[in-house]
Amino acid sequence: MGSCYSIPFYPPQIENRNCALCLEQVISHNIYVKCSKCHTFLHTLCAFEYKNKQPVIICPNCKCKNALFIYDNDVRNCELL
Repeated sequence: MGSCYSIPFYPPQIENRNCALCLEQVISHNIYVKCSKCHTFLHTLCAFEYKNKQPVIICPNCKCKNALFIYDNDVRNCELL
């Protein structure tokens, strides 16, 4: 007769798209800031306010320097915050 086996199901990984500073959802079709190391999302306005208060720009989550990039809705266009 036939054999019975199971196929593991891994649901797609959903990134946390909440801003690390204000905790509100970051909509991906807008301009947003993302850490290239830990993939934390930030709203651009939150990121600029954070930038103005810090002597050195570091990720608020992983504390890496020069890791926050501004992305527009076309991810090919990005620049360092």
